[in-house]
Amino acid sequence: MSTPRKPKREHKKSGPPTVMTPDVLQKLEDAFTNAFTDEMACLYAGISESTLYLYCEQNPKFSERKEKLKLSPNLAAQRRLVEDAAGSIGGARWWAERRMHEFMPKGKVELSGRIETQDVTANEAAKAVATEYEGKLRETIVQGRKKKA
Repeated sequence: MSTPRKPKREHKKSGPPTVMTPDVLQKLEDAFTNAFTDEMACLYAGISESTLYLYCEQNPKFSERKEKLKLSPNLAAQRRLVEDAAGSIGGARWWAERRMHEFMPKGKVELSGRIETQDVTANEAAKAVATEYEGKLRETIVQGRKKKA
């Protein structure tokens, strides 16, 4: 007679418990909903970035959710812009200029030209100083040649 076999015991995972508790996951979701970077979200949730990245590797659905949650502020901003556009002429103009191609500026405006001012007294004084300096410079050059000769 053979002895009945004992059912195999399930293998328990060894190692420390995971830090990715429901509380940590909720903090991460809150952080990503508020446009936190991965680094900021990890700091807020009290985990390391490597823990987050490892968890994302092992749970691709969470990784996808994380990227979608990061878009939440964009959705809220767009909703607010549309509401504002419907409620005021300024909001409507802003929306049209940025979102409706037919209202976008077609080119840029460039101004060119020259601005001249003329102060006759300053010009005369400057000419007098320049003429005096030029005369002294010529004298110095001539005297320097005479000494060499």
